[in-house]
Amino acid sequence: MLEVTACADEPAELTSLEVYNTVWPHDAVTIDAVHSFRDSAQDYIDYLVREDGVILGSGVGAIFAYRARRVVALITVLAGQRRRGAGTALYEAISMWASERGVRELEVPVSGNDPESLSFAQRRAFTEFRSDECDVTHQGPRTI
Repeated sequence: MLEVTACADEPAELTSLEVYNTVWPHDAVTIDAVHSFRDSAQDYIDYLVREDGVILGSGVGAIFAYRARRVVALITVLAGQRRRGAGTALYEAISMWASERGVRELEVPVSGNDPESLSFAQRRAFTEFRSDECDVTHQGPRTI
């Protein structure tokens, strides 16, 4: 059974960061960059998803003053752990978190060379809004 938990301490944040840097090695960041990103947000959440204690992925949601009606979300699932529901579980957790804050729109960057992630987003009614990074955004009511 999948378990999604909020990162409550620095070891959990470091685990989330390790997942992100493994999935996005060309965009690897430091914990200082994570803290800067978090501190610049109006609101922020960081999740880990596990199955039987094994980390499958991580997800971050952030709301910024310049776009208070949209959550910037980063959902990363380790390549060997995909197609097991981890991405969906993270998407649902971040969507619920956003909904609790009155936000109905998610923005999720998708690499142009990652058709599997783009397909994941499109199956959830995301639409492309900027093609330089192939970012997509979900617009419309939540159905969770």
